[in-house]
Amino acid sequence: MKVYPTYAHVVKEIGRGNFAVLEGHEANEDLIRWIRFHHLGPLVYYHYPPLRDAFLLDWATSLNRWKVWREARPKLIKSPVPVAVFKGVALGRFYPKPETRFISDVDLWVKKEDLDELDEYLKGEGFRHVMDVPGQRIFRYRGLPFEVHVKFTRFPYPDLKTETILYHLIQWEGNLFVPDKDLSLSLLYLHAYKSMYVKTSFKALWWYDELLLRERGAQPIGGTRILKAANWFASVSERDLRSTLLSSSLLNSLLYYLHGIKLFL
Repeated sequence: MKVYPTYAHVVKEIGRGNFAVLEGHEANEDLIRWIRFHHLGPLVYYHYPPLRDAFLLDWATSLNRWKVWREARPKLIKSPVPVAVFKGVALGRFYPKPETRFISDVDLWVKKEDLDELDEYLKGEGFRHVMDVPGQRIFRYRGLPFEVHVKFTRFPYPDLKTETILYHLIQWEGNLFVPDKDLSLSLLYLHAYKSMYVKTSFKALWWYDELLLRERGAQPIGGTRILKAANWFASVSERDLRSTLLSSSLLNSLLYYLHGIKLFL
């Protein structure tokens, strides 16, 4: 009987650049499904040609989303207010090829007092307002969601102070900014921690993100609560890396709040 590598081992070896760990496992449908669920399909497609047929759709989807982002970027450069792009798109610049970093949406951040002005501008540039949720306003541009945040987390999770964010933003071009590597790492820890008990669950893609940031000397900022999230991140094991969505159960809802409250204890 063929023995497959554990999923955690695969991620760690991929993180080291050893895609040969996949050799002999091209027919492992469970592993392929797991890689796809954790948004590593485009990365594997790019680095491991024997699995290109399995991940062709992942690669094509990623190419399309990055194309839409590149069409939207000049509009954000000319924004009337400073706007920062973070998470997936911002991290793509650390990847061997941006498209290997799969993006499900584009996350933007603006000061709360600038949201209405940005809203008016984006609508004039072809963005469609979809809905508001606590701490963010969601738009779509050519089918790709754009989430405009004024807060990075929801209750009961702590948010980073605006002063901290502004100090760690780098001007990309015009009025478009991107977090430096330290702020990117802090946001990664906080987002991964926050996502542990929501339907998206924790994804192995963030292990790879952290590796790239750590390789560049990134250090978490934001105080003891971010460090708690960083310590939690280091404790994530293979059993936490699911291959299915979490159910919308009362238990998971309670765990979400308990998980957040632990950062304050």
